[in-house]
Amino acid sequence: MAKKVEEEKVEGEEQAEGEEKPKKEKKDMGGLIKVLGMVALVLVLIVVVIIVSSNVAKKSIAPPDEEFEPEKVEAEEGTKHEAEKPHHDNYIGDFTAKLADIEEPHYVKITDLTLKYDPIKYKLLAAELGERDSEIKDAINTILISKTSEVNSVKGKEELKEEIKEKINAMLIEGQIPEVLFQIIVQ
Repeated sequence: MAKKVEEEKVEGEEQAEGEEKPKKEKKDMGGLIKVLGMVALVLVLIVVVIIVSSNVAKKSIAPPDEEFEPEKVEAEEGTKHEAEKPHHDNYIGDFTAKLADIEEPHYVKITDLTLKYDPIKYKLLAAELGERDSEIKDAINTILISKTSEVNSVKGKEELKEEIKEKINAMLIEGQIPEVLFQIIVQ
């Protein structure tokens, strides 16, 4: 009798184990499906980020395609006049250089050096400025290290702007830069 009870117990355990195995496999499959779903979601998000960032990069690098036309603006008196000509800013960067002062060393820091030009008149200039970026930066550095602390005066700053503009315009084929803007600090 004891043997029968033991055999029934063993059979009952085998049946219970047989029933648990399909449940375990179902649980494992459910976890696997969740993990695969998360991996797929992450991959989709990565693809979306890559597509969006490449589109943004293309738009920021490409020269402006739109034609800008000066608008007629009504003044308060009711007369019409042309709005200011459109312009485009080409940011070159910041520069730090040791000046050519002999007595006491001075340094100049130029921040936010920007070249302004008319994108309607010079449609290909943006691309040329991008291609010649290294040459332009080298020319600006060469000019800066040849200067003395006199660039700290208003007259010195204007002369520096003019010299930078002339040097850059001498390099350019597709247009000219009418204005150079920057902030200057001499120490």
